[in-house]
Amino acid sequence: SFLLSSIKMRRSSRGAVTLPSASKRRTKVGPREVLLVLSLLIAGTYLAIVRSVLGRKCHENRTAREDQTAGGPRPPKKTKRLADDATKEVADDATVVLVLSRRDGFNRREDIRETWAKGQPHVYFIVGDRNCDVPHRFRMGARENRRTKLGCADEQGRQTAADMDGSLSLSEKEKGAWEEMIKRNQEIGTRLKQEMAKYGDILVASNVVDTYRSLPAKIKYGYRWATENLPHAKWFVKSDDDSLVRVAELSQYLNTDFREEVAAVDPLVNPAVVGHIVLWKRPNQRGKWKEFPEFQRQVYPPFPLGSYGHIVSRPVAQYVADNAKQLFEYQGEDVSLGIWLDESPLKGTVSFIDGTEFMNNAQRCTYNHMYSTGHDLKPVHMKFCQNFRQKHNQYCFPWPAHIIVGPRLSLLQVVGD
Repeated sequence: SFLLSSIKMRRSSRGAVTLPSASKRRTKVGPREVLLVLSLLIAGTYLAIVRSVLGRKCHENRTAREDQTAGGPRPPKKTKRLADDATKEVADDATVVLVLSRRDGFNRREDIRETWAKGQPHVYFIVGDRNCDVPHRFRMGARENRRTKLGCADEQGRQTAADMDGSLSLSEKEKGAWEEMIKRNQEIGTRLKQEMAKYGDILVASNVVDTYRSLPAKIKYGYRWATENLPHAKWFVKSDDDSLVRVAELSQYLNTDFREEVAAVDPLVNPAVVGHIVLWKRPNQRGKWKEFPEFQRQVYPPFPLGSYGHIVSRPVAQYVADNAKQLFEYQGEDVSLGIWLDESPLKGTVSFIDGTEFMNNAQRCTYNHMYSTGHDLKPVHMKFCQNFRQKHNQYCFPWPAHIIVGPRLSLLQVVGD
């Protein structure tokens, strides 16, 4: 590029383009060019050193694992943050994972059981105790709905679904939609009972209609159940059925390095919320996340963004569980948690801790230090992430091993593989 920039084109009197003579072709090297060359040399040297060190570390790890398999010496102790899959397979009682799910989310739950929840006794799915009793076209906010505005919990909708002779005058087409909905809900209920009897890991939130707006009610029920039935639990992890959690590694991290290096909190004494903490967020006035009129303030108090998942200490979970009946359910479980704590006696004592160092919502599942990955992971992506974690060690990638698991799985690439 320096040579090309040094060639100066000039136009002759006849309009032809000629090159300058050889005597005038002199490249002037200024301080900027020198600085650029030095920067490139330094960067290249640094990358070569990093590649050499990580490559040697990879070789040491492989040799140690082979020795252990052959009955030889145990592998060297790993660094705290990059604890690999040698971590114990089953998390202790200190951490419980509550996965918000839907009644008809059978495939998602099964995929989670086969991947990251396999062998983990404290992963529970929370669903509502009944389906919406109103077909989608009749629901509040549906574009097709012009005559009525029924919420899923409205008595009018339940009455119409029960006897088909409610206060609505239905056409044959509309009546068919109600009948199809009733049949589908019955099938979901039957299949869900079979799933509950088979696995025993589903929590059914009583008096909760299974809709997106019921997320706050589900998390309240989950905290209440967990605090009553798991007396040794210290940390309560909220996740979704389109996310991935490395349960054992996360539990180990929260109870060791996290308390030593990030936040010196006692999860049994100090109220704490860990996640992607959002500050000064204005409520939405329309759309999927439209806030209820009961919230009158201009901005939300601090809250953990839902797509990242969040983690709370026992005092926070206990407060929500003890006051579940009095706590108003706002538009989402994330903002609801922030409002509940801001209006509670715990205000001023809660530690809101940024957890984005080990939690993400960008579908990054190959970093060793990422213990919670969201969101919108499809089953094929979840299985890929699990298989990748089992087959690879990050030390074996001289360059950053970074995968964004998106819709086009065939286009995934591992840098440095």
